[in-house]
Amino acid sequence: MEIDFHDETEKVLEEHLDLISQLLTYAAKQENIAADSELSISFVNNDEIQQLNKQYRELDKPTDVLSFALE
Repeated sequence: MEIDFHDETEKVLEEHLDLISQLLTYAAKQENIAADSELSISFVNNDEIQQLNKQYRELDKPTDVLSFALE
């Protein structure tokens, strides 16, 4: 599985990205996700996540996670 990280906060440590990658790879194997699958993760600040939440969910407040399935 290809995992693409985007850290717009510039606060996420490389060692944390490695741990997240290991966790997601393990989870993908447990869930039988195809090896050629792709996953993108963006780390953003509260203002950005609030704008995205408002745009896609019509909720004008920050949230912890937004996820989008792309098939």
